[in-house]
Amino acid sequence: MKNILIYLVLMLMFYGCGYEKKDLIGTYIKTPSVNTIDTLVLYGNNKYKQTIYFKTGEFFGINEGEWEIKDGKVDFIDLYLNYDFNLNDYAKPKNGKFDKASLMPSLLPIKNGKIIIDYDRKIFYNKIE
Repeated sequence: MKNILIYLVLMLMFYGCGYEKKDLIGTYIKTPSVNTIDTLVLYGNNKYKQTIYFKTGEFFGINEGEWEIKDGKVDFIDLYLNYDFNLNDYAKPKNGKFDKASLMPSLLPIKNGKIIIDYDRKIFYNKIE
């Protein structure tokens, strides 16, 4: 009986915490946001749009790509990993779109409805709608 109880608890821990696509679709804002405003929109067709502005409201760049859920994480084919650095030190993307050299595949964990960029530094995307 004890083994069955342990098994059920483990099943709930591993399978009960998973997210489905419908749970993730929506608009996210990267937090903290000292130097930039980074908005990420996940669409139901597995496309996403990432828009980054300077904190002053001036447009910096846009990135569009594809996403999927893989092993309980969000898999972005090419994402601009924004750590909220001062973007004045970086060249603005030509024509407003990030080039492939600025992007990287990113498999980001999900915790409490947040997409985690850097757990230790508490950098994440927080869903707003």
